Amino acid sequence: MHVSDTRREILSEIKKSGEISIPELTKKLNIVTNAVRGHMILLEKEALVTFRWLRQKRGRPLKIYKLSESAEDHFPKKYDYLLNELIKELKLLEGVEKFQHILDSMSKRWANEIKSKLNLTGLSFDETLALYVSYLNDKGSLASLKRNNNGYTLLNYNCIYRNSARHHREICGIVSVILKELIDAKVSLITTVYDGSPCCVIEISRH
Repeated sequence: MHVSDTRREILSEIKKSGEISIPELTKKLNIVTNAVRGHMILLEKEALVTFRWLRQKRGRPLKIYKLSESAEDHFPKKYDYLLNELIKELKLLEGVEKFQHILDSMSKRWANEIKSKLNLTGLSFDETLALYVSYLNDKGSLASLKRNNNGYTLLNYNCIYRNSARHHREICGIVSVILKELIDAKVSLITTVYDGSPCCVIEISRH
């Protein structure tokens, strides 16, 4: 979502203040009140700010604005850097084999959570795969299934762990481990975007 320079400046002022009113913003930014009010209406529509009413001794109640959770996405974050450094440290302290064991254990736990959330118990091979691919796409992947002679090929054009997987290729195996837990099938990671492929490719074959 695009945010104009003025509205970005408004968001920055709200973040620094915690809560702020339109009169306060007008003074800080040296912008006329009607202009600030117009920007705030747009920020409300974009769900970037919320407000509470403050009763005053005289006059109408005053809107006091604060940032919404979604507004935080407009400020730089370094989640991937922190995660990559934690993984690097874990590998140095415990070794790559231990890290792989932790990653597999986490993936299996996720599989159980997914199985419960999607209510997969009792569903067919095809139904389970279709629901899981839909789940991946809801999380931000661009995944699809293609039927082949032995089962399916899963194509994923957007790895949601891309920045971390670029540095730690073990992460590429997460989806394969989850699939093995969800369905009775042979699952093989054939290639990834880091091998020069336009997408990650996983072969899923019935036993």
